[in-house]
Amino acid sequence: MKKIIDGKIYNTDTATRLAFWCNDLPDNDFGSLDETLFQTKKGQHFLYGNGGALTWCAQRSGNGNYGGKVIKLLSPSEALEWCESREIRADLVATLFNLIDG
Repeated sequence: MKKIIDGKIYNTDTATRLAFWCNDLPDNDFGSLDETLFQTKKGQHFLYGNGGALTWCAQRSGNGNYGGKVIKLLSPSEALEWCESREIRADLVATLFNLIDG
């Protein structure tokens, strides 16, 4: 998927896939959600979401919502927060964000 945001192209085919999460609901469930964290060659993080009508990916149509696919920019701290909230493997997160032992 490609999306232009603030005059820049964000493309899931050319960015590096860092992490993936899904809630394991069936695709036909309104709450189904898959999220993939990407990073561009210039270091910008973005989240690609594919979700049902009851998720943040929902698209508005008339009086209702339907599922959709969305790209959302994230700051480095938001990307780290996403990894923590989705319980992405600690060793992977430490490598991606240059974290040190607490």
